Amino acid sequence: MKMMYGMLMALTPAALFAIYSYRLKALLLIITGVASAVLAEAIYQKLTGQKITVKDGSAAVTGLLLALAVSISTPLYALGISAAVGIIVGKQLFGGFGKNIFNPAIFGRLFLSFCISRFYFTLERTCRYGYYIYSTGNNERDWRIYTNS
Repeated sequence: MKMMYGMLMALTPAALFAIYSYRLKALLLIITGVASAVLAEAIYQKLTGQKITVKDGSAAVTGLLLALAVSISTPLYALGISAAVGIIVGKQLFGGFGKNIFNPAIFGRLFLSFCISRFYFTLERTCRYGYYIYSTGNNERDWRIYTNS
């Protein structure tokens, strides 16, 4: 689908800015999100005997959207699980591309927030001089400051 590759091109500046801002962690999140979504779609379609349609780019868009929508402090395994749930439950169980009633990326994000909520409410901000301010989101006393070193 040309439209999905157009969406990937449209999301490229946001992905590049995330990589510029958060370096390796953002790159790993993007790779994990896209790879998990594409693999989940391919494995599900292989197991159910459907035609494998990962070349249409819709799973890659879902993985990239999800990777850009989560906190930078989200563990890679949590992102991988939520991408797989978004693709399998939010997309494939409803018939695949064009037949799903939910946006698979948002479905994966909701799964992350409801089932693995500790990572959804965690904030991490980059300060100007290389410090990270980290909060578990429980109360104001949980803020911690870390250096880049």
